[in-house]
Amino acid sequence: MQDLLHLASGEHGTAHDTNPTHLTMGGKYVGTPTAVSSNDAVTFLAGQYGETVTQPRFRQFVMHSTTTSAASHNGTTTTGLGGFKEADMYFAVTARSGTSPTLDLYVDTRLDGTAYTNIAHFTQMTAVGTKVLHITKRQVTAEVDGSADANAGAVKAFGWADDLRVRAVVGGTSPAFTYRVTANLTA
Repeated sequence: MQDLLHLASGEHGTAHDTNPTHLTMGGKYVGTPTAVSSNDAVTFLAGQYGETVTQPRFRQFVMHSTTTSAASHNGTTTTGLGGFKEADMYFAVTARSGTSPTLDLYVDTRLDGTAYTNIAHFTQMTAVGTKVLHITKRQVTAEVDGSADANAGAVKAFGWADDLRVRAVVGGTSPAFTYRVTANLTA
């Protein structure tokens, strides 16, 4: 899509050729682009009635960040993510204390819009370090149990809905963790 828009409206995020005559996909006229917006979305006029369509292509955000977490907790829910198809999530523990501390981090979504369902589980952290999970939306060819949490280091094969949140389960004697979870999503 980006290459197509480069051809139709110039370089992404620049003023090059901001007044092209038409936008085609597969040789078919689909609209007249207006301007290419910032690096995270492309806006153009589409359809026979000239309706405006904004297609996000990339979003990076901090899902959760805490300076000292000594108890299990839920992070804030981030919405507006339904249009993305790929996600790389980075989990970095920068400090920990206590006797045999453990931190299990889950990624949840609301498939029905109400109840949270677990879609991924990072490998348990017991020390300072970094973990990465890749989640993709894809066609499920077998039944997936949505009622149980994913195994450690695993991702369920059904992707996410419009929102994501982090859920932390802390264990050990007097445990405390400093950590951050960042998500990079692409359309």
